[in-house]
Amino acid sequence: FPAQIHDCKGAIRWRRAHAREYRYDPDRIGVWGVSAGGHLAALLGASGDAKDIEGAVGGNLGVSSRVQAVSDYAGPTDMLQYWAQADDTNVFKKNRPDNYFDHLFGAGFLEDHKDLVRAANPIVYVTSDAPPFQIFHGDKDVIVPVGQAELLVAALKAKGAPCDYTAIQGAGHGFGQLQYRATIAFFERVL
Repeated sequence: FPAQIHDCKGAIRWRRAHAREYRYDPDRIGVWGVSAGGHLAALLGASGDAKDIEGAVGGNLGVSSRVQAVSDYAGPTDMLQYWAQADDTNVFKKNRPDNYFDHLFGAGFLEDHKDLVRAANPIVYVTSDAPPFQIFHGDKDVIVPVGQAELLVAALKAKGAPCDYTAIQGAGHGFGQLQYRATIAFFERVL
């Protein structure tokens, strides 16, 4: 981090800069992701044009990287609270610091990189003009605690930003056709 979000923001800027060439509306860009992809989708949506994580990948620096809709499936949203929320069923907890969350920020524990971790947290950037969010999270997720979704939902609601949230009872870290269909309907409705 922040290479991943720089890549994503560069891709959005490129798409918007080339919208006329490929004949689509540059003001109707939605993003969707699961797990790490959900984190990046949420970070794209929450950070809008936040300059401190914009990066310069792909050029088009005069073009906005803002998106107009976000669908986040089980994405981490406040990694500084991740370990406090992870119970003994969490598959990464027993392998600290040799796991995805710690390695995302460099050697050692993520707590050793608090400023960088804070910059990666979508909830840090939520404003009242955030795009509509759709969030799905399994209440039995053993990879990303469901509390991560609840933190993002609370941050969005506190700012008055639109948010549809579903905690899927009995579900883990995966999803099915019902959620995919709901996401297509969400994008059709808000975009």
